Amino acid sequence: MSEPRLTPLGAIEGQPSAVQALGALAQDGSHPPLLLHGPEGCGKRTAALAFAARLVCLAPKGMDACG
Repeated sequence: MSEPRLTPLGAIEGQPSAVQALGALAQDGSHPPLLLHGPEGCGKRTAALAFAARLVCLAPKGMDACG
């Protein structure tokens, strides 16, 4: 499997309520256990990686991680 390309949380399309919820958690500094559920190809991995990148970023840009 190839290495995934990081998509910023704010750039994820098609899942506005999930992105909004993850963005709110990230801006809050919260990181509760999360279970992302959905069919293959719906963006679970993309959202998880974007959320994790945002949480470890020391100088975030809104809901997105550092450049």
